[in-house]
Amino acid sequence: MMEQSRNQILYWLSVAFYTIVLLGVLLYLRFPGERFKEYCEYRIEKWLPGVSCTIAGIGYEFPVKIIFEQMRLTGGENNSLLFEDPQFTLQPAWAHLSEAVNVKSRAFSGNHSALIGINHEQDRIELENLQIEGAEVKEITLFQRKDKKIEGTLAGSGSAVINQQSLAVVAAEGDFTVADLEFELNTPLFQLTAIDLAQSSFHLSLDQSVIELKDGKISNAKIDGVFQGAVILADPLWISKLALTGNITPKVELFQGKEQLQAVVSGVQRRYGSDEIPFKVGGSINSPTFIFGK
Repeated sequence: MMEQSRNQILYWLSVAFYTIVLLGVLLYLRFPGERFKEYCEYRIEKWLPGVSCTIAGIGYEFPVKIIFEQMRLTGGENNSLLFEDPQFTLQPAWAHLSEAVNVKSRAFSGNHSALIGINHEQDRIELENLQIEGAEVKEITLFQRKDKKIEGTLAGSGSAVINQQSLAVVAAEGDFTVADLEFELNTPLFQLTAIDLAQSSFHLSLDQSVIELKDGKISNAKIDGVFQGAVILADPLWISKLALTGNITPKVELFQGKEQLQAVVSGVQRRYGSDEIPFKVGGSINSPTFIFGK
């Protein structure tokens, strides 16, 4: 009991000390003056070499919250947009006061949070307790293509490691879902010009350039299925190689107006003596190949 009281006293003393120091700094800089905004932009650019940062405005909430309004990060060969956030919030992580900070983000029309630390010895940014809610896939630059549409809503939780120099994600682990996924194909697959999934979920593990997917599930009005496998990443993302296997259970809606497809599927079902049909997916994300069978 005494230990708990002591911890509470230390916590509020820390809050009071941090607030006094912060208010002193902010008053000196006439918060939210241009000097403090420029300082924050400078520090972010120092942490992220090769990246330019602009912040429209900065606000403060008691006791220890700093709010960055309309923060934009640009970089790369064409100085392209890397990240844009209408409201990025930073708070100290009391259990890791000198090592990490708690952040909240409204990027991609969602609400996200993470514990972020910079490991200078290993030159990397570490994200723990990562929570993603309601991220619109069509707003994520990494997933966009000029000529083909991709839409959906991403959610999940996990952790990630980012190379501080290249800003590439070199490791990640977590469980994710994508709702209302619609993905247009370059080459029709069984007369389908787009993949439309009401719900998909999977466990993701990334190590350097290989993504391993486990416990995958997909569902829409035409099929239910499970999958697992790997994605060999490439630049651009759309030429990444697929190596997936799984089983699908077709619904009658899949065969409407597709007699040839129904004949093929029925033959495979008879061969395996089950409504579940094994499949393999190869090729690339942009041009996948699909084979019934093990």
